Amino acid sequence: MNNDIVQKYFQIHKTIFEDNFKIAAQTAQEEAIHDMRVSIKRLRLLFKFLNFCFDKKFQPKKKAKQLIKVFKSAAILRDIQIQIVLLEDVEYKLGINLTKQKDRLKKQENIEIAYLKEFLSKFNYVKLKKQFQKAENTIQNTINYSKPDIPISIKKYYDKRITLINRLLNKDKIDYHKIRKRIKELTYLTEIQSINIENTPEKLVQLKQMGKLLGDWHDIEVFLKERHFAQNEIIQTYLKEKQNNLISAFKES
Repeated sequence: MNNDIVQKYFQIHKTIFEDNFKIAAQTAQEEAIHDMRVSIKRLRLLFKFLNFCFDKKFQPKKKAKQLIKVFKSAAILRDIQIQIVLLEDVEYKLGINLTKQKDRLKKQENIEIAYLKEFLSKFNYVKLKKQFQKAENTIQNTINYSKPDIPISIKKYYDKRITLINRLLNKDKIDYHKIRKRIKELTYLTEIQSINIENTPEKLVQLKQMGKLLGDWHDIEVFLKERHFAQNEIIQTYLKEKQNNLISAFKES
């Protein structure tokens, strides 16, 4: 495995972020917003990985400060869009009319779209480019001068995440949201390892499936806390049963 995989992973997801940032700023296209936020998650994991294994002074939070601002700017909008999808699922599966609730969410969505477009149009991209450059310099220095063994370093970080997941699973009250975050990190680490491999490794497919199950579980968790649906027993019962099925599938995966 070449030591340039970290640089390659950084460049790929930096480009994905930049391309989707432009689309999101101009059109607030749902897919672009989603892809932009996922690229931020991958870059933040990469920054944490560099800090853990190679450069304790890397300051991953500081390097990702502008990325975090962009990520948070679309957080409410993404939650609303997920709620709309869940609402449509509930309508279809239970055969009930939730037009008023959907209309309310659509109005909120339009407000958040306007906010996001304004935020991104005024965003200080120069600061972000400087942070990208600092990160890239660190990655280059790590590869060119320190000559670390990237595969061993990834395994070390990977094993630490596995330990955290096992601790969470052994608690009386399991926090599946925290487990989901750790699984995402395992997924991204495996992506780095596999970046030069033509066929998707089975381990990566499994991690993505586990993450998808817990992601769907978490979407419902957020939805159930929405005050407009918290008192509706029919919706609550249906979605809680769906959550239980997702957790069962996760445990079997």
